[in-house]
Amino acid sequence: MGKYQPTAHPAVKCVACEKMFSPRKPNKNLKYCSNVCKNRYLDGRDKLQLRKCQTCKRTFLPDRVDVYFCGPDCRPSRYKRCYPKVNLPRGTSGAITELYVCAKLMEEGWMVFRNMSPNGVIDLVAIKGDLTRKIEVRSGTIQRTGRKNWTKTRDRVCPSETEIAVYYPSTGELEFFKQENL
Repeated sequence: MGKYQPTAHPAVKCVACEKMFSPRKPNKNLKYCSNVCKNRYLDGRDKLQLRKCQTCKRTFLPDRVDVYFCGPDCRPSRYKRCYPKVNLPRGTSGAITELYVCAKLMEEGWMVFRNMSPNGVIDLVAIKGDLTRKIEVRSGTIQRTGRKNWTKTRDRVCPSETEIAVYYPSTGELEFFKQENL
């Protein structure tokens, strides 16, 4: 007995991606070059057009609706370019966040005073006319899902009328919360 030799079948055009392929089995109903193409076509995703990779600008046919990169090599490079890793000490990044909140409040007409101690119960006091705001400043992050995270103040006892200012550096968004709403 000799070795099994697969027989060559005539090339067929894939209905989804329009590439020519040679089926392994002679089958009149074989329309797709792969399960990816079959699923994309049957799910109604066959309308996906060729896209340009957001990093290298090459054109490619995506597997899913939410794919914007041609491969794993392009994903990290774009991530690193958009979100560079800056190794700042926590105290420095906290001071930068406090200064950002100070600037925003001063734009709104508040007089702002910073705490000189790095371990105080509040970071800022803002005064406008008869109004006084005691503010604890936090840096936050936003996940890909849109969920917002920031460190809650549980280790320090803040006055009950303290506001929490959360600054999200990735978007430049600033939110204020009342202490009792947390």
